[in-house]
Amino acid sequence: MKFKATKIAVAVAAGLGVSAAGMNAAQSAEVLFPYFISSTTVTTLFSVINNDDSFGTTTAERLHYRYYHKFTDAGACQEVDYREKTSPNDIVTFDVGAAGGDPATLGVFFEPVSERLNAKYDRDFAPFRDPSLKPVIGFAVVDNNDVFGPGVDIQGEAFIVEFATGSVWGYKAYSPSEIWSYNPANGVVTLQNPYDFSDRVETTGEVMVQRPTGGDPKDYWVPIAIMPFSQVTTRLFVTPIGVNTPFQLRGDLNARVGLRVNDPGNAVFDVMYDRDENPVSGQVDASVTCVGRVEVANLMTTAAKNRVPNGGWSNVAVGSGSNTDQATVLKLEFNPSSAATLDDLPIGGSFNNGFWVRKGIRESLARSLSFGGWNILPLYQIPGIELSSPYAVFNEASVAAAGLPLPPVQTIASSSSVLSAVEPATSSLSDYYNTTLYASTADVAAAISAGKTSIKQ
Repeated sequence: MKFKATKIAVAVAAGLGVSAAGMNAAQSAEVLFPYFISSTTVTTLFSVINNDDSFGTTTAERLHYRYYHKFTDAGACQEVDYREKTSPNDIVTFDVGAAGGDPATLGVFFEPVSERLNAKYDRDFAPFRDPSLKPVIGFAVVDNNDVFGPGVDIQGEAFIVEFATGSVWGYKAYSPSEIWSYNPANGVVTLQNPYDFSDRVETTGEVMVQRPTGGDPKDYWVPIAIMPFSQVTTRLFVTPIGVNTPFQLRGDLNARVGLRVNDPGNAVFDVMYDRDENPVSGQVDASVTCVGRVEVANLMTTAAKNRVPNGGWSNVAVGSGSNTDQATVLKLEFNPSSAATLDDLPIGGSFNNGFWVRKGIRESLARSLSFGGWNILPLYQIPGIELSSPYAVFNEASVAAAGLPLPPVQTIASSSSVLSAVEPATSSLSDYYNTTLYASTADVAAAISAGKTSIKQ
């Protein structure tokens, strides 16, 4: 690691209403399920938890479910959405493809039919119930009906069932941190970046980014084990992530994924190491639009694969596509038939081993402050609103009085309204979202000298 963030706390004067601390769990008004599938043999169950402690004040009594989907791995995604009733502390578990098939259940699991039909839920939770819509893959976003305020908290989990042979795997949905501003003149707290799922607001390394020129591969790539190709199929599920508005809510985002190992004796990167530490060349990167399934065996040339029949290890690396260089990656290992062996271990049935490929924390953001010789990524928190933001929560009047710059105002068009005022003509959204600190390092240093901020061990 080239940086350290957990032992540094940056405290900003009370007049600014901001503090910075180590990592904490995020509260988020929206969650991302980066992958789902529905077919004749596989289906996906989502569990959505409404842990909203501000219900009835700043929130609507519905959740908004958006699905970006396609019917092959190639090409962009289409979108379909619906709004469904919710209530405080509600959980709903449902099958996006209605594998059970009974329309009376509304796709909902584990609740009596009477409960599903008594106006608690009034829409079908299975947008891909129709057999003509299978197979389908995609990603989903669930939010608080496009209404955002402090205290909103939605969480989720995915449960992917290969019901033909009985295998299951899953993951926890991605709940990002958030960036807020506060104006004491009118008491308004404003979310600056709804639907932002980029690396800058990840909380546990959910988003991988392209290694910058000169960057240490160990700070950007994720090592993975690769089992023998004849015994285990290894697959990556890749979802490109947007870095500018409208963030992830698009179906045409494109990124690349590949395998890399850094062989010290070679001027170029190889594709993997075999099980005797021998590097093998032969990279074949894959381009993914919206969401896609990538076979690890196809990320190398046929000749390279033939040289490593027993597998080995490599690193997953995300690269720049046509319009983004960030992505989430899930890894799945499964056997190609219902009966198999692992070397000399008999396997009596099918298996699925899936997990989220994670790396670092906000590695796309420059560590532009330093303390004790370490480069620091400030992490800001405000109790009850946000505990893990990469940017400060601003007291706008105090910041203006201190002569420090504020970020430009963001515009995002939603299905129902424009969520904030039009930005100043002299600024751009890319300036706002791609600036590491709202104030430059010199501005921060000047503010510290003036007693407006301090840095503490």
